Amino acid sequence: MAAKAISRSSSSPKGESKNGLIVTLVFFILATIGLGVSTYFGFSEQETLRADKDKSESTQKKRSQAYRLLSIPIHALLDLHIHRQWF
Repeated sequence: MAAKAISRSSSSPKGESKNGLIVTLVFFILATIGLGVSTYFGFSEQETLRADKDKSESTQKKRSQAYRLLSIPIHALLDLHIHRQWF
């Protein structure tokens, strides 16, 4: 019985409590996991955003060229000077 009492008292002194350390470690682990998950989902949408941007830019360029070509007869009818830099 004396051996059990000695080993029990040597493992954790009465004055020290490890509750603060455990709470801090649990908070740190949960915060790290949450930050990792939010970062992953935040960056996972980047590829779709880039693809949408490229698609809209190409569509805008095609529309711009079409409007320029459609404006040629209007310029000719109104006898306006057509700039070569448009084409």
